[in-house]
Amino acid sequence: YSDYQDMRVLTQEIMQEAGEEFLQTGLEGVFETGIAAFDPALWMNGVPSMQLRARADLAPTTLADGSWSVGGPFSAENSSAGPIDRDRLPVRSLRGTLAWAAQTLRLDIERAEGVRGFANGALIWSKANGVQAAARFNGVDASTLHSQMVATNANGQIDYSLIDGEQRFVGSARNSGALPLSAEIDASVRAQVLDLARARLSLGEGRADLRGRFELGGTRGARFSGSF
Repeated sequence: YSDYQDMRVLTQEIMQEAGEEFLQTGLEGVFETGIAAFDPALWMNGVPSMQLRARADLAPTTLADGSWSVGGPFSAENSSAGPIDRDRLPVRSLRGTLAWAAQTLRLDIERAEGVRGFANGALIWSKANGVQAAARFNGVDASTLHSQMVATNANGQIDYSLIDGEQRFVGSARNSGALPLSAEIDASVRAQVLDLARARLSLGEGRADLRGRFELGGTRGARFSGSF
């Protein structure tokens, strides 16, 4: 196999065959699995670099269509957490339950610890639709998400997707720190370019509506409109 694409295809085939063979043996109960120093960026295009250590206690089942599935509790730690503009994932650890089949993976996250702040929610990956996620967060510092943002203590919610190398963020947040600012955002990131479709910032009776395109690693351009 000459490149990572071939390796990903081979890995998917091995996982599917291994799961089917496991179920065909008729074994029951829970089996333990773990990984260490795993970087998903080596296997999936457009995914931030990580160093994952994870553990799961999984039980196999057969779905209504006859295909295999496993599920159970899991926990993971990321020793290389950092801002997305440095090709990192700003998450230190998470725990919850997972359901994994040949073409899909669902994570119900009880708690995810960021560099500063925490969240809960759900993440779904499918071969056809990429990554879809929704989360509620508390005490999050925006400067730990992107190094060019200001420090915050934010609470809110966000929907996230990653499809074909494009990340999209739609959500709202309120800063409970010294500056009581609230925000709504609809933005996407592809190839180090932030496309801000809509953002509304509110402070007291004033507000600003923003849109534009930002080159995260170089020259920035944007159009602004609003009033305070």
